[in-house]
Amino acid sequence: LADTNPYLIGMVLVVCGLLFKLAVAPFHFWAPDVYQGAPTTVTAYMSVATKVAALTVLWRIVELLGQQGPGEVVNLVLISLSALSILLGNFMALAQKNVKRMLAYSGVANAGYLLIAPAIWIDMKDAMMLFLATYLVGNVGAFLAVAQAEAYCGKELEREDLRGLFQRQPWITGSLALCLVSLTGLPPAAGFMGKFFLFGQAIATGRLALPLIGIVGSLLGAAYYIGTAIQLFTAPEEGSEESQIGQEPSTVSQTALGICCAGVVVLGFAPNLFLNWFAGGL
Repeated sequence: LADTNPYLIGMVLVVCGLLFKLAVAPFHFWAPDVYQGAPTTVTAYMSVATKVAALTVLWRIVELLGQQGPGEVVNLVLISLSALSILLGNFMALAQKNVKRMLAYSGVANAGYLLIAPAIWIDMKDAMMLFLATYLVGNVGAFLAVAQAEAYCGKELEREDLRGLFQRQPWITGSLALCLVSLTGLPPAAGFMGKFFLFGQAIATGRLALPLIGIVGSLLGAAYYIGTAIQLFTAPEEGSEESQIGQEPSTVSQTALGICCAGVVVLGFAPNLFLNWFAGGL
């Protein structure tokens, strides 16, 4: 231990802390319980704000290290954890009945997608930022819609509670369905363009393994994203009790949800607007 480089120890600890903030497997165990226990609007903030900050710092570390010496080791670690997060997050999300826990494990999977960019590093910055933007609007929109549905139903939601919500709250239902489609990565929503650019750029650099794992993970994600969206438009079972009606969503909440939905549509149809703005801001 006396011969261990303190710089390497510090770098390892910093990277581990950033991976914890990103909820990357195996540093993800806090996310499902925290996401479920926190107020849904707070969860929406945590699900993206910490990822943006941590990913920015992680990208800077990878840039400084390059692919020589310690940087090569960091790249190998990020590649392994990216694959683990994509597969584990999607498999665990499939088994969840609670909506917020499902979105929490979905966040673990998306952290894996995000790690593809710093893991490959070369020529990946624009693709990473576009995917991050599409994930931000889709994920925040999904949580805001869930928060409104919880306020309306007066309780924390299980996936089964979403049955027939379209008949009572078409705005919440349509917004949540749009955001789930985006998180799935289906056209013409923003998530499709985010994954298309991210996977395509990774393939263009000659790295095929992570994009292929990402595609497999997206297929797994479609099962619970689209399955949940279908629940929204499915008639409730006969004889089932309707959820107790709580409060109608506030104007501020609906406006924020509308902005996220607009972002999903705009980034889906015109991702170049964001890429040009991002390039001009550098």
